[in-house]
Amino acid sequence: MILSTVILSSCTDDQILNRKERRVTGTWKIERATFREDWSLFNDNVIGFYQDDQITFFDDYTATYNDNSLQSIFEGDWGLLLERDFDDDRFTYIDMQFYDTVNDETFSYFGEITFLTHRKMKLTVITDDGRYRFKLLKQ
Repeated sequence: MILSTVILSSCTDDQILNRKERRVTGTWKIERATFREDWSLFNDNVIGFYQDDQITFFDDYTATYNDNSLQSIFEGDWGLLLERDFDDDRFTYIDMQFYDTVNDETFSYFGEITFLTHRKMKLTVITDDGRYRFKLLKQ
């Protein structure tokens, strides 16, 4: 007689975050960017503002934003958050903050990672004026 045992296990939130952090680490190029203003029916293609921009996420939670149009690199930091709703669905958010030392300003992105593999990330960022959607490809 063959006895087989099925072990059911679920990942802890920390394990999920660790896996996602490993996937995020690296250099990502913005391939697509759209913006939908609040109460608007259609998205606007805004890739011109982000064309060939790259974000590099390091495993020490620092980051760089390479702004192609400005020919500038901004240093910053990042982190992931995992939240659960009442149905126990998990949502992953990324918080990025970059520092412009020339103009003495800070710019930030806080958004939901809606799709993430080792090669592709989709990110939704909600602002006071509307919603950005980004598609990034790992370099």
